[in-house]
Amino acid sequence: MNCKHVAWLNPSINKNGSTLLSYCTNTNITLNHPDQPTHYPPNAPPSILDITLSKRCPISKPQAVPTLSSDHNPVVFKILLQPLTTKSKTFYSYKHANWPLFRSILDLSIPIHPPSSSTTDLEYAVHTFETSLKQAADSAIPTHSVMPRYLTYPPELYTLLKLKNHYRRRYQRSRVPIYNHLHTLFSQAFNTQLSQLRNKKWSSFLQTLHPQSSKLWKMTRYFKAPTPSISPLYHNGTQIYETLSKAELLARQFQQSHHLTLHMGSHNHSVTVARHINTFFRNNPPHTPPPHFTNHYKVWHKISSLKQRAAPGNDGITSIMLHLSQKAFLYLTRLFNHLLHKGYFPNAWKHAKVIPILKPNKPPTDPTSYRPISLLSITGKLFEHIIANRLTTLANQLHLIPDEQFGFWKKHSTVSQLAKITA
Repeated sequence: MNCKHVAWLNPSINKNGSTLLSYCTNTNITLNHPDQPTHYPPNAPPSILDITLSKRCPISKPQAVPTLSSDHNPVVFKILLQPLTTKSKTFYSYKHANWPLFRSILDLSIPIHPPSSSTTDLEYAVHTFETSLKQAADSAIPTHSVMPRYLTYPPELYTLLKLKNHYRRRYQRSRVPIYNHLHTLFSQAFNTQLSQLRNKKWSSFLQTLHPQSSKLWKMTRYFKAPTPSISPLYHNGTQIYETLSKAELLARQFQQSHHLTLHMGSHNHSVTVARHINTFFRNNPPHTPPPHFTNHYKVWHKISSLKQRAAPGNDGITSIMLHLSQKAFLYLTRLFNHLLHKGYFPNAWKHAKVIPILKPNKPPTDPTSYRPISLLSITGKLFEHIIANRLTTLANQLHLIPDEQFGFWKKHSTVSQLAKITA
């Protein structure tokens, strides 16, 4: 194929290499390469042209063996015949949910007043709310699994398939030319009718789509941004296939890449910042504002503003599940008020589900080619919105944000800053 790319340690990139890497990434094909060059041309630098492609088939890392006298070295690898199985994902079918049953189950499982005497009681109150919400969802919202759909053959096409396989086996056993000829004829007839059947199915499906149908936009998202799974990863010359092992390897990689920066700038800069902070608090003594609690109307407004298609966090609670009953709304509102009064943020809402995302034009087998995104709890983000609005209001009232700051400020952007400078 003469494919060259820096992803498999070549000094240059050609068109075939870019096409192959894009194809492997989009189709979840694992591309493996040796660490040593396999091609030594006389008038060009050595390169790696001999690679392996595999899909759901564990293999060892290829090794280039310099045993031949030609300019190409052979590649040796082992195939590990261990079947990999994946579980089908289960989703809630909200269109067929029994919301009256959902709210009645919540009313039976949630008390009126959450415990609030200590932070341990607040953690238990959060756990009670999330557990009751998931139990109500499991009882009132049906689930469905996404299974692969296979094309059903009609009887005449199934007959052609049987004849094709029959004469192929006869030819392999006897090597009679007539059997090979019949196998070729039936193969051509089967492929032609199969192509016609697929085109007919696809045309009939396209005729059912229209701009007002949700199927059209689902198909657009499917073709525009397919979701590939994590390819087998290389670590210390070993290829890792198991999901738990890959998760542990990526977790270590993310921990090494993302750490808290404790020292920013020089020592003199830190001393200057500390002096300004001490001067500010000495001239403006801190005062504790009176507690200002929220109510269930504000909580309902924040729930209505949540994205309906937002991905759930580690607790599995989605924004659609927050179709709460009146009693559950009061419980959640009182829980938020207790948290505001104690100045406490629950530990359960600090845990996130981390999703690895492959960086553009990076080899999918390298753990350093992935960046993480964190999916936090929907209920925790709801509480964060309430806190953020209070902090923004307080900062504007006390004029804590200088006029020169345009980042992370509502209704301000880089364009506004440029307009101010050029004015």
